[in-house]
Amino acid sequence: MVIPQGRAPLGRSGTGSLGERVAIQLRDAIVSGSIGLGEALSEDSLAEALGVSRTPVREALRELQTQGLVEIKPKSGTTVFVPTEEQIAELVEFRTTMELQAANWAFERNRVATADALARAVELMEPAIEAQDMRAFGRADTFFHQAFVDHCDNSYLQATFSVSLAQVAALRTHLAVYLDGEWRHSYRDHVALRDIFVSGRKGDLDELLAAHIARTKGNYTQVLHARYTTQHESRVDLLRRALVSEG
Repeated sequence: MVIPQGRAPLGRSGTGSLGERVAIQLRDAIVSGSIGLGEALSEDSLAEALGVSRTPVREALRELQTQGLVEIKPKSGTTVFVPTEEQIAELVEFRTTMELQAANWAFERNRVATADALARAVELMEPAIEAQDMRAFGRADTFFHQAFVDHCDNSYLQATFSVSLAQVAALRTHLAVYLDGEWRHSYRDHVALRDIFVSGRKGDLDELLAAHIARTKGNYTQVLHARYTTQHESRVDLLRRALVSEG
């Protein structure tokens, strides 16, 4: 397991309970890609790395389970989530429904503020593309789509959407970064959506946003297949080398 490095032990200072702060740090590590999909998370190793007892680590893992970021199985331990094709399809359906409504309300109720937030996100994407830093691009992508929700003026939609936000952000980091050339297509979509809000002409907002989100279904499924194939081949190669050397 890769343990987040470069931070001092959490101690007892700061806001929120120790378990909440551990949850935030682990969430950030999963979303950023420092901890990979499917990785086993040892309570003892995490506690040692973060300089805390097992109790706040256990509390943090339970919180991450409610966010869909980890799976806790009795007697088997805890692992970072790995979505199935069915889960990706359902998440895309959920995002389409929620974001289309949020974007329409944001356009009607807070168009100028939303346009400013979208423009800032696009500005963050440009140096990320130049540097081919797809993790930075993914963070800007998350900021872009969150702008619709932040400015929709509906607390029930915001609360519901927040449940899936961590999973969506993690998938962008872990899967979208491997899609060669897709981020350029994605960037063009983001520019077009920004321009709709800047111009005040709604036009094909629904069609463009729905197609943009729907494309992630095929993209993420494709990467999952490639990821599984690579891991399976790696295990087979390891076994083959071990068995040949033993022979």
